Amino acid sequence: MHPACRHLEEDHARIDQLSVELDGALSADRATIQEIWMRLERALLAHFDAEERWLFPLFSADHPEEITEMLLEEGTAH
Repeated sequence: MHPACRHLEEDHARIDQLSVELDGALSADRATIQEIWMRLERALLAHFDAEERWLFPLFSADHPEEITEMLLEEGTAH
């Protein structure tokens, strides 16, 4: 498996785990919820960045309109 794919799969697992952790903490104090939310947000942003760096270039030749649309939705179109 390509290292980029492995990295993205690990990201998915980490994000899934943080989502479960956040769901379980919804009755916790505000500081706990905020800490988990910030970790989830950082993980998501890092994952989106990795997709843009590694995956989008691979798909842009065959699917330029879709990639442009995704970048516009994220506000990162160049």
